[in-house]
Amino acid sequence: MSEKIPTQLQNEKYGFCKVEKDKKKPFETGWQEKPYKFNDSPLKEHLDEGGNYGVIAGYGKLRIVDIDDLNLVPIFDELFKDTFSVQTPSGGRHYYIICDYDKNHVLKNRAGELRSDKMQCVGPNCEIN
Repeated sequence: MSEKIPTQLQNEKYGFCKVEKDKKKPFETGWQEKPYKFNDSPLKEHLDEGGNYGVIAGYGKLRIVDIDDLNLVPIFDELFKDTFSVQTPSGGRHYYIICDYDKNHVLKNRAGELRSDKMQCVGPNCEIN
């Protein structure tokens, strides 16, 4: 298992995809329907070779609140203060929550997204240029 994927996301129910090094988008076709588990050998090999990974929302009821508007970060930090979150390279946040709500949304003024169903975010500890 790669050290790249944080312990908080190492759950057999969660889904992951391969992302090229320094990129943000998955490169394999059908990644939404054929997720890797955190400990699958092909994903581990990809990470060991320096590749990135994506966390796919929806599997295991995992949802990702992706906040891009830096003015909203303090508000969401308080709202989700007991939630696993990571800072993005741009200074925003990804908040990983478990809930039944399963609709994707783009927030007003493109402040971020709620990724609930087969959308992905680049995982923590990945390098993006």
